[in-house]
Amino acid sequence: MYCLHTTPIIDQLGISSIAKHTEEDPTLSELLKTVKSGNTWILKTASKDLQRIQPIHNKITFSGNNILLKSDRIILPEKLQEQAIQFAHSGSNPGISSMKRRLRSHFFFHNMQSKVSYFMNT
Repeated sequence: MYCLHTTPIIDQLGISSIAKHTEEDPTLSELLKTVKSGNTWILKTASKDLQRIQPIHNKITFSGNNILLKSDRIILPEKLQEQAIQFAHSGSNPGISSMKRRLRSHFFFHNMQSKVSYFMNT
């Protein structure tokens, strides 16, 4: 288990909201069960979304409030990813690389680069 340290972006999203959406996300809730059970693998019959986590599975832990972590970064549920990107953009109107750096310092989610690029170009 890991203790979370909050930051402005995490504060804006809310720890309880991240925990709630992790529990509601089918892939992340299944991943949480796998990690809690101590399994070091993901079944080949699991969904493709869950299988793509296999290469980083050994770096995943969870916090006391059941938030998944990749090393010290929160694995952000899909429902909160766009909101996190918006929060990372607020303030000094950063460029794409600065936004990705802000997000990467707090969060992990697949396709972060393409999602930030899409956000900046729309």
